[in-house]
Amino acid sequence: MMCTAEQIQSLLRLHKGSDGVRITAENKEALVSRNLRDAVDAKVITEEQVNNLIRGAEENGGQHIFYFRCTKAYGAKLSLNLVAENLWGKNWATKMQFPRYELKENDFVWADARQWSPEKKPRDWTLKVYGDEVHHRFLGESHEDGKKLLVRKYAVEQKRRVLLARWNDPDILELRVPSDESRRRVLGWVQKLWNMLQTGLQRSEFKEWDLTKARSKMVAEAKANSKYYTTRDTVLLDPNSNAVEFHPHSAQGDLFASDATTQAIDGLLKANSGCIQTSTTWLARDGVLSKDLRTYIGGMSTNELIVREHCEARDLDYVTDQLRFHSR
Repeated sequence: MMCTAEQIQSLLRLHKGSDGVRITAENKEALVSRNLRDAVDAKVITEEQVNNLIRGAEENGGQHIFYFRCTKAYGAKLSLNLVAENLWGKNWATKMQFPRYELKENDFVWADARQWSPEKKPRDWTLKVYGDEVHHRFLGESHEDGKKLLVRKYAVEQKRRVLLARWNDPDILELRVPSDESRRRVLGWVQKLWNMLQTGLQRSEFKEWDLTKARSKMVAEAKANSKYYTTRDTVLLDPNSNAVEFHPHSAQGDLFASDATTQAIDGLLKANSGCIQTSTTWLARDGVLSKDLRTYIGGMSTNELIVREHCEARDLDYVTDQLRFHSR
């Protein structure tokens, strides 16, 4: 559902020329039900490759990411096996048979538990939850049926929600939930994750990771670091708690294109103003990122990162590492 046609075709192209592999299709439905299924049936593409395709498409980007930190002493205990045993008991892997793709109507269920990057960061792991939510979307049509009855038409829509708990060793827990216009829904999904995790780890050991220092440092050093990232819309809070907003006129504008704006920002930062929100585009230099990536750091919650577009797992790992670096 969340994979693009291009992502599916990229997997098929890895096996171009093999029997049973076709790259093109008239639409995405045929690409999945015919091309991909035929390649799996022919054992050219493995089920694990399909699982990884789905994971990559639905776990990275299009999300609100909330960061929480614990002490490194507590974090050292949080192996995947310990947390999983706390949640599902011994022999959890055999019992749970992850990954699981089924939904439970109007409920949330565990969908996956695995190491995040066994080769590069063997202590990192992720736990995934699928939610099933039914929404009624008003179609903008209504009519009177008699004198006392007003009839309105709604479309019934079933939504698969993907919630993710990503342990980023040694001390950061990322709770990733879908992007949504409703702040109430976003925070509700975060609370749902915490509720489902409560027997796996101790909520009291985690505190919101305040990214104010990282934001302020990034804005202050943006001109010097222009080959790594660019900065746009930014909100500073002066020593008297007045919010001062800076928004470049152009959609592609740079916050520091104007000397007057640069001087104003520098003056506020020197007066110990804190940055409560900033929009940062991380630049895909030398293949460090798969592409330029726009992020919104801060806003409603000081520990929040918003990534509107899909990206690769390594892109978000890079951003988290940068936030660690600028928080020093």
